[in-house]
This record gives sequence, C-alpha cells and structure tokens, in this order.
Amino acid sequence: MINYNNKKFIPKNITENGELDETTVFHYKQVDNILTCTYTSKEIVFGHLLGTVSDEGITHNK
Repeated sequence: MINYNNKKFIPKNITENGELDETTVFHYKQVDNILTCTYTSKEIVFGHLLGTVSDEGITHNK
C-alpha cells in the first residue's frame, strides 16, 4: 500500500473555473487505510477531503 502520510501535492492542471490554481496545495495524512486531506489556495481558505486507500494505493474519496 502506498502511504500518503505527510505528502503534499499540487494540481497538475489548472481548472477553468479557478477552483484549483497554481497556489493550491493538498496536505495528506494517512492512518492505516484512512486518508484525510486539507487544502488551501489563493481563493480557498480551507478545504478538506476524506477517503480510503486500497492495497494498490488507489484513493477513494468519500
């Protein structure tokens, strides 16, 4: 299983509606197969995602 704990990601593509831009940063935490993520950007004060990670490392957001 891939461990996403303490990983930071930035979007590969910028969305046309401006929700994701070059300032967006996703901060992941993982305990066992439970995945949480917070994110911020120039336009987003605070966002969060919840999900799970499969044995193959595939994320499934809820």
